[in-house]
Amino acid sequence: MQLDVTYEDLSFNTTKTVRTDYLVGCDGARSKVRDFIPDAELEGEVTNASWGVLDGQLDQFPTNHWARNC
Repeated sequence: MQLDVTYEDLSFNTTKTVRTDYLVGCDGARSKVRDFIPDAELEGEVTNASWGVLDGQLDQFPTNHWARNC
């Protein structure tokens, strides 16, 4: 089964349609992308755990076990 995808190209202010076998939507935790994809289902694990990502530079390598292995 193929899918016709119509989208607005904001660079050229035009509407385009492509025919494809797959459509991949990349979204964040509260994004509306899935709402716009018919029959989209979340696959994988669901968790209520809090997590975060930190990007930075350390002045000194951590010396305790927890900090090195987390």
